[in-house]
Amino acid sequence: MNTMLRILAPVAAAGLVLSGCGAAENLVEGAMEEAVERGIEGATGADVEAGEDGFSVKTEDGEFSVGGDGSLPEGFPEGDVPLVDGEIIQTAKVSDSGSDGYSVTMQVGGTIEEVHADALAKLEGAGFASAGEVDMGEMKSSTLEGAGSVGGVVLGVMGGSEDGVVSVSYTVTMATE
Repeated sequence: MNTMLRILAPVAAAGLVLSGCGAAENLVEGAMEEAVERGIEGATGADVEAGEDGFSVKTEDGEFSVGGDGSLPEGFPEGDVPLVDGEIIQTAKVSDSGSDGYSVTMQVGGTIEEVHADALAKLEGAGFASAGEVDMGEMKSSTLEGAGSVGGVVLGVMGGSEDGVVSVSYTVTMATE
């Protein structure tokens, strides 16, 4: 829990401050972003990068990014955890006691049922075993037991704000020895 707080506290602070800069001119906005980055870095020791497309925070315990280049976090077990096709909008990596955990959130075209079924089929096809499912209408979630080096995956699909677009989240924990 302490690890997550060290990562998420700077993220929340940066998000709140940067969200208020939308109407500022580019020069003022750039200066504000730089000041926020330096302030957070000085207070937390985190490496903060903010820009037009999003922001990222990296600490010795992990990293968190929103927006940006839409890439998976470093070390994500891409070959072991098949993802649905979509736009990556948020990622996180947390290291704790020698084990890594990852979070990937995507926007995907389709209905909750279609996207959930596709994501679940891909994970089960890669050797993951379903350990439970929750269906709350506008949100569908599955917990899967791991395969290989991956301890488990929690898959969540929620209705989006746009017609025909849903949010898909993967929370991945690596197997511990």
